[in-house]
Amino acid sequence: MNGTGLIATPSLILIPGMSAVLSGTAVPPTTAGSITESTMGEHKPQATQIANVAEEAINAALGITTNPTQASSSNITSVNPKIEVDDHKKVGGSDSPTVNILVHNMYDKDEETDEGWEEDIKQEFEEECSKFGKLCKVIVIHKEPGGKIYAIFDTVEGAKSCAESLAGRYFDKRIIRVEFVNEEEIPKCGT
Repeated sequence: MNGTGLIATPSLILIPGMSAVLSGTAVPPTTAGSITESTMGEHKPQATQIANVAEEAINAALGITTNPTQASSSNITSVNPKIEVDDHKKVGGSDSPTVNILVHNMYDKDEETDEGWEEDIKQEFEEECSKFGKLCKVIVIHKEPGGKIYAIFDTVEGAKSCAESLAGRYFDKRIIRVEFVNEEEIPKCGT
């Protein structure tokens, strides 16, 4: 991406008549000129499909993949078959949880301009995560892309509760991904 994101992309709602189509209240063209309740109902699935396709297109543009059950239920095929369909609420490595979690996409280092922003992020993160258990250490990887924060808890239960709570949530318009990591994977200091 060149930093413009979807700013220059017009919203589907701005297309004349599209909000009526998306809400299912559009008046379908008929040959007899009369509209019945049954005629209106026939077009709602099409409106839903349009909304789903629009959402998929926006997600593809942002690099966000969707839940496989959601995609299959709306009969949408992936725009790029090489993109793996992913459930952001699923915690990576949940089959073997540890006391260590890695949280992705918490911030964009290139958008942060305030002096000491990494300390502010760390304090906010500690405040939120301490609700789930005792935090032993938090490391903000502020010099690398990916918005990564490592959190080390004193118990696996605390790490699991925090990971499950954070996974799939939005923070500052970014979707958070979480995974369990081994101690060897944790950097010795924030980089």
